[in-house]
Amino acid sequence: MMKVLSVQQPWAELIVVGYKDVENRVRRSHYRGRLLIHASGKIDKWGMEDILAALREGGNEEAAAFLAVAPTGCIVGQVEMVDCVTEHPSDWFDGPFGYVLANPLYFETPIPMKGKLGIYDLPVELESAVVAAIRLANERRATSDGGDSRRPTTGAR
Repeated sequence: MMKVLSVQQPWAELIVVGYKDVENRVRRSHYRGRLLIHASGKIDKWGMEDILAALREGGNEEAAAFLAVAPTGCIVGQVEMVDCVTEHPSDWFDGPFGYVLANPLYFETPIPMKGKLGIYDLPVELESAVVAAIRLANERRATSDGGDSRRPTTGAR
């Protein structure tokens, strides 16, 4: 059974494009393995404003425009959860627990779904759509630089 974690935007998008490597949570998790990232219906408005301002100040208008229209209420990609820590050198770690993430896989076409709290099972009726999205994302990664129509060519970093 595939596992899912709902994350507010802009953080969900930053995770699946490989920029954010730690997701902060208040609960420890013993789960390790592949984890679908669901962009919740709620946007962290303060976080979005801060990230967009930093991107624009850094001259990265393309990444800011990409992030400003980040989708909500859908699965946007997949990562591997490799650890759950109480300390981490990443600038993203804020605790008390940090889910350490690696190997991001970005879905060009998000998959609509209602989210839940915590790490939860993917509804069975969405499995085939997710498997197809994973296959497409892996093929794109293998045959190109990983670029697609939603991700800016200059990266969201």
